[in-house]
Amino acid sequence: ADPRDLSESLPFHGLLELALGPLDYFVLRYLFEDSFAIPVAGLLEEWLPIPVEFLPTATLAWCVQNLAAESVIARKLGLVKKKP
Repeated sequence: ADPRDLSESLPFHGLLELALGPLDYFVLRYLFEDSFAIPVAGLLEEWLPIPVEFLPTATLAWCVQNLAAESVIARKLGLVKKKP
């Protein structure tokens, strides 16, 4: 059985998603402070009624920031690291 089936069957699942959206936004905003798109993507991931929670937003953002830091997508998403 898929563990997500159990969490989605809980009566407060929708409220939990609503509460986790802003928390997800602020954590992603802290981690990727120069990006607007990544925190918003995390918020929408929690709030959208379609199941997109399989997307690891923070992991994908970290990979782009650290493995493709000079790429066009990193610049567009605000994931270019500042030099110390």
